Amino acid sequence: MLSVRLPCAAFLTLALGLAGLLGCVPARGNVSLPTTATPVPRAPSSQSAAPSPSPRIEQSHPTGPIPSHQSDTGGLEFYPDEPLTTPPPDPVPVRFLVEHRSALNKSVIRLRGVVVYALLGQAACPPGSTACAEPRVFLAETTDPTRDRNYDVIVLVRPPDTGYRVGETVQVRGTVGSSKVAVGLRVVD
Repeated sequence: MLSVRLPCAAFLTLALGLAGLLGCVPARGNVSLPTTATPVPRAPSSQSAAPSPSPRIEQSHPTGPIPSHQSDTGGLEFYPDEPLTTPPPDPVPVRFLVEHRSALNKSVIRLRGVVVYALLGQAACPPGSTACAEPRVFLAETTDPTRDRNYDVIVLVRPPDTGYRVGETVQVRGTVGSSKVAVGLRVVD
């Protein structure tokens, strides 16, 4: 029998980590983006009557599993992160931003991509809500459902801005926030 226990706060950790990278809230620890998880099977037990605890999840990567407590690994860690040899193009394509994230960190750039997800307006802050999500869109090179979603970039937008539609190609100007495992953009105008 195979048993898997997933952390219930994984999405919250991701959201707070990215928000900290982009200057929204103080980050707690390093940013960790989801990676492919491989369940670790339980060892056979001589006592079948007593339930045993669920195994921990280990993340898969090219050199083998790593313990799940290492939050500075995963996400974009094994994706290219090249230095800039020439000034970046204007506008910057999504893939270029991901592959030059450290070199562009804290830079103000104009990013071009296709909106693949939008959390705006009442979806981000329903009436009567006591807590609201920061409005955001995700930009990608394409809307193809088989694309590598690690190249999707989160863009935090200003609360009244609801003019983004899924499938629309847009350009946004903002400040890059990145680490070796994540990259995002905060709109400045």
